[in-house]
Amino acid sequence: MRTLGLALALALSCAGCTSYWLIGGNPHQGIPPGAATFSMGTCEDTRDHRTVASPTGKTYYTTTNDHGMVLLVIDNEGLSGDEITNHWGDREADHFFAYKEGGQAWHYLFRGDRSRPGAMLRYEPGSYTVKMVDGRMQPEGFAELRCVLSPQAM
Repeated sequence: MRTLGLALALALSCAGCTSYWLIGGNPHQGIPPGAATFSMGTCEDTRDHRTVASPTGKTYYTTTNDHGMVLLVIDNEGLSGDEITNHWGDREADHFFAYKEGGQAWHYLFRGDRSRPGAMLRYEPGSYTVKMVDGRMQPEGFAELRCVLSPQAM
């Protein structure tokens, strides 16, 4: 009986817990002031170059916090989403990458001039591997979807 009571107490204490499976990021709530804002524009299937419907329901923000430069992928109500902390920069862009183990991966690119469009590359399971470069995870493989991330007025 005591074991059952302990199990029940543990189960109830974790009723609000969630499992977080995004590798390269953390759960996030809210939108910081002054963040550069982007919305999903047109998407292209990179296998046959046809235009496809873009994923909806998210807004994208680049900002800086205690982790350095981060990308926030937040639901359109502005309530919650993901903070992608896996970041690196090169001459082309600021890059952010996250994936779900055994699932899809997302590679985001933003130019230094945030008034220019960015891009989101989506990899399907089995179409990519993850390599470590200078302590950062980077994708290697074929992205099957490329979407424009259009800057929004601040």
